[in-house]
Parts: sequence; structure tokens; C-alpha cells
Amino acid sequence: MPLPRKILLAVLILALLVAALPLFSVLKATGRFTLTIELEVAEDVDVPSIRYLECWRERHLEILTQQGAVAGFEVPQKIDATHHAVTMPSEAEQGVYGLIDKYMNPDYLLVCYRRLEATDDSYEFKTVRMPPGHGDRTLRLTLP
Repeated sequence: MPLPRKILLAVLILALLVAALPLFSVLKATGRFTLTIELEVAEDVDVPSIRYLECWRERHLEILTQQGAVAGFEVPQKIDATHHAVTMPSEAEQGVYGLIDKYMNPDYLLVCYRRLEATDDSYEFKTVRMPPGHGDRTLRLTLP
């Protein structure tokens, strides 16, 4: 005796849903990469005061620079007198069949530094666009 059409249709729909289920799952991962910074610094910049902070979106830059605080800024790993290195975060998303692949990293690098002739503890800020790509990268920075 043949199965009723409604049951066959329900089994077919269920089989399609089970087959498509992996398409809806996404693997998320976090990682890090090294950003090497080639420095060109004016004589009046206090090089030991240079600090870096990643910024994911442009709208956050104004808030960070208006506050004038340097909390959260990272001290660089010095390579030599004209090169710094900082560790930057990254994120990735990948679908099971590679249909949804996305790589994200901060859009901007916010730099704070002091001038040698500064009479107070004020810092100056410079915003640099993060170089595109995956993995370790190099950026040229001129201060001020």
C-alpha cells in the first residue's frame, strides 16, 4: 500500500531541512596578528611616550580622542629605534561549505604621544587607517 502524499511530502521536507542544516552553522574564531610600524618621528616627539590602541569603527575615534585619556593604549614591543610592533586582534567567521567567509580586524590604529616641550601631561593623538590584508602587516607612521 503506497504512503499518502502528505507523509511523503513531510519526509521530503524534513530530509531537505536536515541536508541544509550545516548551511546555517557558522564557525567563529578570534586571533591576533603583528603590526610592524615603521616610524618617522620629529625631533620634538617624546618617543618613549608613544602608545597604540586599535579602533574597530570610525565613530569610536572621536570619543576616544575627546576624552584625552590613554588608558587602554598599548606600549609597543620595540624592535629598534625606528620600528615598533604591536599585537592586533582579529576575528573570522566561516560557514561549513565556505559559503560565508568573513575576516575582520580593526579599521584604525589610534596613536597617542607627547611632545618633549609639553608642560602638562597632555597627549596628542593621530589616527591611521589599518593596512588591509590577512596576517602580519607593516605600516609607515609619521609623527606628528
